[in-house]
Amino acid sequence: MDISGKEAELKVELGPEDLALLRKHPVLRTLATGPATTRSLRSIYFDTAGQALHAHRISLRVRRVDGAWIQTVKQGVGLSGGLSTPRECEVPVDGPEPALDAIADETMRAGVLALVKSAPLVPLFETRMRRTQRDLKTPDGDLVELAFDVGEIVAGEASRPLCEVELELKDGALSALFEVARSLFSDVTIRFSKLSKAQRGYALAAGLPDAPLAPSAGALPALKPKMGAERALRATLRACAEQIADNRAVILASDDPEGAHQLRVGLRRLRSALKTFHPLIESPATEHLDAQARHFAGIAGRLRDLDVLLADILAPVRDRTPDRDGLKMLELMLEDHRKAARAEVRAALSGGAFNGFLLDLGAYTETRSWRARTGAVQSVGLAQQLSAARKEPVRDFAARALDARWAHAEKRARHLESLTIEERHALRRSLKKLRYATEFFAALYPAKPTQRFLKQLKKLQDLFGYLNDVAMAERLPAMLPDPAPTPMTLAAGHTIGWHQAHADHAWEDVQKRWEKLCGTERFW
Repeated sequence: MDISGKEAELKVELGPEDLALLRKHPVLRTLATGPATTRSLRSIYFDTAGQALHAHRISLRVRRVDGAWIQTVKQGVGLSGGLSTPRECEVPVDGPEPALDAIADETMRAGVLALVKSAPLVPLFETRMRRTQRDLKTPDGDLVELAFDVGEIVAGEASRPLCEVELELKDGALSALFEVARSLFSDVTIRFSKLSKAQRGYALAAGLPDAPLAPSAGALPALKPKMGAERALRATLRACAEQIADNRAVILASDDPEGAHQLRVGLRRLRSALKTFHPLIESPATEHLDAQARHFAGIAGRLRDLDVLLADILAPVRDRTPDRDGLKMLELMLEDHRKAARAEVRAALSGGAFNGFLLDLGAYTETRSWRARTGAVQSVGLAQQLSAARKEPVRDFAARALDARWAHAEKRARHLESLTIEERHALRRSLKKLRYATEFFAALYPAKPTQRFLKQLKKLQDLFGYLNDVAMAERLPAMLPDPAPTPMTLAAGHTIGWHQAHADHAWEDVQKRWEKLCGTERFW
């Protein structure tokens, strides 16, 4: 990645206890080129009353550093997976007021002046913090600046605490930023910053609360028809990474069952994206990433399965069973299993291994590691073929990918009425991959036909999901204690029987829904 004229910075949030641990991390002694320096920083952020700069993702601040004032303009403010890569121009100024004519970058200066026009610039908010900095040097000579920031954001009478770690690449390969982060965050739980300090300040000035932790179904990638296929791959991976990271934070902070569900969905979407864009990929790093996603999805899946057994299998029969005492025993047993599964998931998500996975995904996405090769020398013909595929308009790529997903599902659905249980599961997985691909590429096509197709696909998937839940319920007897109380055994049998009867009707509906899906226009 060419970062000339740009700042490349990785920002993470963490608690004070973890920050204290980081200050003593052995990697600092290994990589540091000198002692740490600590200073107090006061930064004043300016904009017009109508926030003309903020509307165009530009921030303007004047910061007091060691008795001097430094003006900084950043263009392209925002974060993805904690990574910020704005264009930046920094110059000394005489005092705490901005001096637009002093902006050294001519293009940036002209753009800011055109937005501000004759409107006065007003201070909107400040950050006040203690920053501890250290310069780190990797064995390959890459230079990374580490900063621990502790303080507050202030807007009028309102304030919010600030506790962040920033890693800024000063010289070298972008991959070094992620490698240093992987070493540094090996023993603490991090959360990638979703907003820059400027974005948080604007929200505070507007009286908006910090966004609460809530399960996230994930934003779909904002693809455009003329976008190259490789750019679409990167946008899709970023969307998957955000969904995964957001729901990790939810699981660590709450018992909301939707967190585990959406985490597993995000991990499955990631794996599906890697397969969907496989024609663009040539790196063994992909296999490692896929294996990590599969591993964590399996751990989250065990918690999700118990949530489903309690909410979707036991709950519907609660008022329909004569074995209420036995059903209560089943619920208590499954609650115990769920507590153990939640503890297992939290242990897996709070450790350095999951940090490493998120950072591996970030490095893969931002450095385009799918281009890297090891081992055999790449032929000229293959190199040209891959280069052309990556530049292909994504809409052309999407049409072929969706054709392939549809053909795979259609093949699985042959002789639908006589499919075995295993064949039904295979069809369910094919439909899931078709849905993920449809969602990835939805922005490229007219909304109405796309949503019609997706609506029919979701209805069919819901039926298959229920059938899968019933199959999972059939494992209930194996989960009972030995020996099991008779009421518990009877309740398990009644629950399974009730759902099996409904599953027969659901399978009839599957066949009807498949016909409706086949009759729906394939929007691509």
